[in-house]
Amino acid sequence: MVKRAALLVALATVLGACRDGATEPDPVGPVSVSLQPVAQGLSSPVFLTAPAGDLDRLFVVERGGTIRIIRNGSVLPTPFLTVRPADGTVTPDWSHFSHP
Repeated sequence: MVKRAALLVALATVLGACRDGATEPDPVGPVSVSLQPVAQGLSSPVFLTAPAGDLDRLFVVERGGTIRIIRNGSVLPTPFLTVRPADGTVTPDWSHFSHP
């Protein structure tokens, strides 16, 4: 389970990096992609983002609403935020995590 979580975080990092380079022309021929774990100890990560210009932190949203910070390859022990709706009809507003 830990390896799967690390793989998902690494994949999200690669996909995020691909999105940021969208202004460059498409490569011709095969593209080589490799995955590299960035942290261990996450529980079902579903989204990864980083503040603009901040090279030291990654924010990971885990299934269940916990947002954790990875700093220098280590998951900080205290969650950044835990979003738990009061009832099943409320959906958290994630728009503040989207790219501008």
